[in-house]
Amino acid sequence: AIAGNLPEHLAALKAAVKGDGDVAVGNAIGSVSQVVFLVLGLAAVLGVLTGNPLAVRLNLHDFSAFAAGVLLTVVIVLDGRLTWFEGWTCILLYALAAFSMP
Repeated sequence: AIAGNLPEHLAALKAAVKGDGDVAVGNAIGSVSQVVFLVLGLAAVLGVLTGNPLAVRLNLHDFSAFAAGVLLTVVIVLDGRLTWFEGWTCILLYALAAFSMP
């Protein structure tokens, strides 16, 4: 996930360093949602076309990480600013999701 979205990650970081928070958050959220919708959409369509429908089974850990990510995103977007605590929470949530995968 890091390497595949590296250009978007770097663009978001560059915008954040320049103080353009709207572009940074928009780029980060936009690139993630674009990849999720494209990859899951293509996988679902190709699965049906090949006779192997996509079976998505979310366990409690996956759902919790997803729900926490959505909640954190909503808080950041509605608030209109990203505090240091929210930034560290984003990094911690990413690390927990990345390192707890089986």
